[in-house]
Amino acid sequence: MRKIFFLLAVCICIQAQAQNKTMSTIVEGGRVFVDILKILKTPKRSFVPVSTVQPSVTDSCQLKSIADLCYFNKSGETVYISLYKRNGNTYAAIPLTLTIIKNSKECVYEVQAGIYKYKIETIDEDEKRIVYKEGEMRLLACDVLEEEIH
Repeated sequence: MRKIFFLLAVCICIQAQAQNKTMSTIVEGGRVFVDILKILKTPKRSFVPVSTVQPSVTDSCQLKSIADLCYFNKSGETVYISLYKRNGNTYAAIPLTLTIIKNSKECVYEVQAGIYKYKIETIDEDEKRIVYKEGEMRLLACDVLEEEIH
């Protein structure tokens, strides 16, 4: 009789452990199912990253803060252009000069961006310089400025 009770106790313990494993598996499966439902019911905009960071500018002209400047002389005479870079309230002492013969084009590449005073001059018969046009212009980084002189 003792053997029967002992066998019965062992069988009950084994069966209880087996049922316990099954119950824990069912509970864990239920948790997974609930998590899947939560994911499916969340709005799609929740998955979009909130902060959109602008890509950094890697263009060399932007990093160096340079621009290009071209003049096309369509007038019938030689033109002299002087560019003075503005430094605060004053202008550079030494100008950047261009001499453009008639019906030709001259370019200056990789000019530092900033504010420039320009002076376009011609020479008359007495070898005197006559100011054709004068003013200020602003060159931004990566600008390609093309001017025609008539």
